[in-house]
Amino acid sequence: MDGPSTGRPPAAVDGYAPVLRGAVLVLAVVVPTTAAALTALSLVTGAGGLLAWSLLGWIVGGVCVIEAGLRRADIELIVVASALGVAVTARLAPPTSVPAVVAGSVMIALVLFTMIERTPRTVVAGAVTAAVHGYTLITTADDLGAVAGAGILIAAGIGTWLVLDRMVNQMRKDHSSYRELFDRVPVALYRTGLGGALLDANPALAELLGMALEDLIGRRAQEFFVDVDDFSRLRAAIGDRTDSLTTDIRFRRPDGTLIWVRDQTRPVTDDLGRIVCFEGELQDITEQRRHLDELETLVRSKSELIGAVSHELRTPLTAVVGFLEVLQSGGADGERVELLALAADQARDIAGIVDDLLTAARLDNQELVVQESALDILGTIDGAVTSVTGGRRGEVVVAVPRGLMAFADGARVRQVLRNLIGNAMRYGRSPIEVRAEDGDGLIHVVVADHGPEISPDVVARMFDAFFSGAETSSRQPSSIGLGLAVSHRLARLMGGDLRYERVGNQTQFTLDLREASVPEMAESA
Repeated sequence: MDGPSTGRPPAAVDGYAPVLRGAVLVLAVVVPTTAAALTALSLVTGAGGLLAWSLLGWIVGGVCVIEAGLRRADIELIVVASALGVAVTARLAPPTSVPAVVAGSVMIALVLFTMIERTPRTVVAGAVTAAVHGYTLITTADDLGAVAGAGILIAAGIGTWLVLDRMVNQMRKDHSSYRELFDRVPVALYRTGLGGALLDANPALAELLGMALEDLIGRRAQEFFVDVDDFSRLRAAIGDRTDSLTTDIRFRRPDGTLIWVRDQTRPVTDDLGRIVCFEGELQDITEQRRHLDELETLVRSKSELIGAVSHELRTPLTAVVGFLEVLQSGGADGERVELLALAADQARDIAGIVDDLLTAARLDNQELVVQESALDILGTIDGAVTSVTGGRRGEVVVAVPRGLMAFADGARVRQVLRNLIGNAMRYGRSPIEVRAEDGDGLIHVVVADHGPEISPDVVARMFDAFFSGAETSSRQPSSIGLGLAVSHRLARLMGGDLRYERVGNQTQFTLDLREASVPEMAESA
């Protein structure tokens, strides 16, 4: 059952071959046994006719034994051998016993021919059998009553043939309808042998696995499993159960593509309850699994976000509360000024976190609308630097020529610059520089620092929402991982971009903005 297809529906599906092979096995046992009994009886009684008919049994039985040994089921060969055996035996047996035997063999031959497919071999075998039987009947029967009886038996055989022919044709019609439905159904269907070989499949399965149907039949199911042990586990899970089993499995197509399939399989048993094969259906659930993975990642990210936000807000709030308590208890004027400055810095950090969270939420909900107008780059950068440093401009070097104008949303540009400058101050090293230039219809604003080089793993994910570089080195969250993600999305929303590169010993983030044209500047004014 595990062999390749012969181009027609497998024997396990159409039902003919198992019946014929079973018949051959039965004949290989019964016919020689009967022949041996007739031979022994003829030797004991001295009846020459019985010995002649035992010769027929030995001829037919010999053919059946040979076919059973070769695991073949050529019924046509057995019928022709039977016809030749009858012809030989008729010369040796009493004449009056021939017509009934000939008529019976003719009827049996007609019934057998009806139950197998019409092929050129069947036509030839039928013609040879009819010729041999006709010749034997004419040349051996001298009793008119026996000939009449033979005619009646032959007529009964023909009637039986007509009835069975109609039944078989209806069976073929039903099978054809089933096969057409099997091939047309859009669900991937299969049948496999005990060893995993595909005995039958429909076009939907071939399309699912990315193969031609003729190349699929005979292939072993194990060849498609990413983990071959999954096949053994699946068979073990089925065990002796008779109901269906549903399992999600990873498959690899011949072109290397990985897919997830949902396999619903059930065992097919014989009359004795033994499993003879498996049949079932496959459903492509690759997209479902992808969405599930994304959902799991989102849930995990939300949990990490809660931890990161708690850490980020708790640290500056603790500092602010501590500073205010010190101020409340009194102190020198110089000390108060310094503490107020530190408290203001922490408050600005909290405001930036809240701003990024709100912006991210509005971007996800597609509620954020940028208000673009002609924007003075130098003034915008100065405002962002002052906001981040709290007026301590010496920490950041600004080198921006006057007169550069961009067409963008001023509030969102300042938000992007605050994130970039804040990151440079937190993770980079001095000197921190902000410079700008125009070219190719764009304004390029560069925020650079002299901090250590960023690892490739972090670079690959730095613009992902809720990604913190600390994930690659420590479990302690250092930020909520929204600043760069929000800045990147805002830059693109304004028709620009945000890029990272390492130039020499500098870490550089470049914000590209559209350069304001004369009409845009006039409209803004």
